[in-house]
Amino acid sequence: MAVILSIITLILGTLLGLWLQRQPGYIWVLYREWWVELPLWLGALMLIPIAATGALVVNALQVLINWQKHAQGKWQYYQTSKQQSLWQEVWWALEEGSWPEAERLTLQSMKKQGSNFLSALMAGFAAYQQAAYRRAGDYLENSLAARHHILAYQREDLESLLPLIRLIDAEIELSRDHLKILSYWYEALEAWPELQKLLPRIKQFKLFPGNKQKILEERTYGGVLALKAAAGFAALSATWQSLPKLAKSNPYLLERYTSLLIGLDKSDQAAKLLERLIDKDAEPKLFNLYGDLAGGDSKARFKNVEGWLSRYGYQDYILLCAGKLAIRESLWGKARDYLEASLQKNATVEVYAMLGYLLENMGQLKESQEYYKKALQPIMGLR
Repeated sequence: MAVILSIITLILGTLLGLWLQRQPGYIWVLYREWWVELPLWLGALMLIPIAATGALVVNALQVLINWQKHAQGKWQYYQTSKQQSLWQEVWWALEEGSWPEAERLTLQSMKKQGSNFLSALMAGFAAYQQAAYRRAGDYLENSLAARHHILAYQREDLESLLPLIRLIDAEIELSRDHLKILSYWYEALEAWPELQKLLPRIKQFKLFPGNKQKILEERTYGGVLALKAAAGFAALSATWQSLPKLAKSNPYLLERYTSLLIGLDKSDQAAKLLERLIDKDAEPKLFNLYGDLAGGDSKARFKNVEGWLSRYGYQDYILLCAGKLAIRESLWGKARDYLEASLQKNATVEVYAMLGYLLENMGQLKESQEYYKKALQPIMGLR
């Protein structure tokens, strides 16, 4: 493009020069009482530096405008980077439990960027963890008031901030940061149903490392099960069936569910669940739960365990389970055989304690005390 313009300019200049050569003329330059007469070709020649000067001025203005835009972009980038760095510091403070520092940094960000739902949630959570419930409520209420909400919330209990969190949750589109701070809030307030709704998104965004995600799911599902247990066996059973498949095979949740069933006098239902699972997998935790079940038909359970011994082999945890159930049936000889066999394979505190309890019931107090001592030694740091 520059070459074409240069060629066009050269052609026009040549034609103009030829025209001036054939038709010479004059121009008058006047300034107040001063005037000067110049040949036409000289006047045309003087236009070149004038045009060049104008072009330089225009170019300089363009450079200045571009520099201003560039500087403005750099400044915005700097401010954004600084704000992101500040947010990162807030997250670090929250994750480390440095609540005063987290609140201070969030307020610093709010002064620069203004208040929004995210900053209100973060500042409020830091205040809540410091037991400053009124201040936490103020942060949350102010963020809602800024959006012209009329709150249907009466603060009767300073610790009851859940209605405010629910209102904010309903208003925002969940980004990673919003999702993370809401999960912190719901877990702290033990709002398990609300947290359960967030779990799929939390897993999708991979907000937490594997072990932390697992613990969060365990606490959430365990809390939901406990809430449903208060409504009775039907509600508890329906909730259990609705849980993801992996959750229903989680040892912690199985233990939680079976303990809730036992609390509702449903030991037989707990036993049936564990029997189905054990038939599929000889997981040690399942046998521990099965052996600890109280009430119900312990005789049938003892026969089941003996069948599993033949199927899965004489594993220490299966032998321990058989010993526990034999004690419940007052089968002292079998109980001792199973417990001593378990002890030979894996000498644990529980096996020593069960042998001590067994021998105490058999009237062999001296041997019983020896086993009790051995059970206490690891707990007391003795060898």
